[in-house]
Amino acid sequence: MDIESHLKMLQVRKLIDAQIVEIVFNTQAHLARHWHVDVNTIQVKTLLIHLANALGRIKRQHCASPLHKDFQIKIQRAVCFPAVSAMHQEILNLIPFPIPDNEQTYFLANYYSLLLDQPDILKKRHTYCLTRSQSRHTI
Repeated sequence: MDIESHLKMLQVRKLIDAQIVEIVFNTQAHLARHWHVDVNTIQVKTLLIHLANALGRIKRQHCASPLHKDFQIKIQRAVCFPAVSAMHQEILNLIPFPIPDNEQTYFLANYYSLLLDQPDILKKRHTYCLTRSQSRHTI
């Protein structure tokens, strides 16, 4: 099932609303544009559906238990954690309501998994940042 159909199904079941659908598509566009993510992979579709479900749960005043502490530590110690954290903060900025810390642990796990699935993201991001930095110096 494609992402749009899945989101519509969640909306029909009243698990998410139109605002969440918009956030999910804004997140997808942000990942593609700013992080050069291949958003057509199963990993990204899973990430986006997890995001939609989490946002729906939060709006219904429910919250998941935090990610197991051992997994949190593994993610925080990973070489790519600065990128995971940056991606996380950028996506949080697209969400117009507060996200409980417990739910954020799963967001971080999803971004970590994404970077493991698409390791070239870090290379592309690094190259993009260097190119932008160099162009600023030549202006």
